[in-house]
Amino acid sequence: MIDGQQPDPHLSTASEEEGEMDMGRNLQKRNGGVTLIEVMVAALALLVILIGVMNFQYYCAADAHKADVRAVAGRIGLLLLEDWKARQGDNTFDPLIVLDNYPDEFTIVNGSSNDGGSGYDPPFSRFVVKVDNTGVDYHTTLSYSDQDPLDGLRNLAVCVAWRSRSNLAEPDEEVNLMTRAHYVLPPLP
Repeated sequence: MIDGQQPDPHLSTASEEEGEMDMGRNLQKRNGGVTLIEVMVAALALLVILIGVMNFQYYCAADAHKADVRAVAGRIGLLLLEDWKARQGDNTFDPLIVLDNYPDEFTIVNGSSNDGGSGYDPPFSRFVVKVDNTGVDYHTTLSYSDQDPLDGLRNLAVCVAWRSRSNLAEPDEEVNLMTRAHYVLPPLP
């Protein structure tokens, strides 16, 4: 600047420019807002967390249902096996009568013996048990085999099977239980 001349209003000095830049920085600092990108990243992180939690809850509920169905199958099997064992593995044991003692819990949908008739026909019988609170059909099979006709020991077996998915034609899950019972030997001829 020359002495006696007025400063040009269009020209700025370096110190004025630095002052304006400082004011711009201060203005940005005072706003304290977030950018759209920061908002989108936070929303994406929250979405990933929510999907993970929902997936975890779904699998927990599915596993709880599977455990409930398996527990009911085991209960049916143990009920039949222990009652049959208490009757000493008798050939005339009728599981349908045992389950009829629990009308509020079990419904016999159908039963068939190895000759195609209804009811139990030793040594092999199949029937379907419906449990209302699970909505599952339990396909139950009873069988026995004599270990040695002279010692009076009989192997008793119960297999309870069910479909884990409704789109399957045949049961794909099962619980197998087995025990031994002393049965009354038939009289020798």
